[in-house]
Amino acid sequence: MVVEVAVADGVVDVLSFDGDLTVRTTSSDGVILGPVRGSLSIDSSSGPVIGRHLRASELTVEAQDGAVDLMFARAPMALVVTGDDESIRVLVPDLLYRLEIATSSAEVEIDVDRAAGAPRDITISSTGPVTVARSP
Repeated sequence: MVVEVAVADGVVDVLSFDGDLTVRTTSSDGVILGPVRGSLSIDSSSGPVIGRHLRASELTVEAQDGAVDLMFARAPMALVVTGDDESIRVLVPDLLYRLEIATSSAEVEIDVDRAAGAPRDITISSTGPVTVARSP
């Protein structure tokens, strides 16, 4: 069962969730994620997407007009982030990742171990600055 949430005004604040979740928002207040688990899809046409202590195994974020700032407490198996000229920052546990980053920005910072055959995938597409680093 997939839970879907659509919001046009106000912040979407998901503090705790375990399962399949889809969030669509046009609010400039954005989306805030807490230690959620499961498979998540976030589509924000305006406003930031912020995640702290994430435990999602799969996360897809589409942010058309807002920064993306995600910090994982548990490594995702699959992370896909699509953004525009706003910054994208992803902090993940110190494990091995397969990275695919497409950006026209000269500002790309990578500070994680990576290998083509790694079991965890991070895919980022953006025209803005991108950072992928180890979580504190």
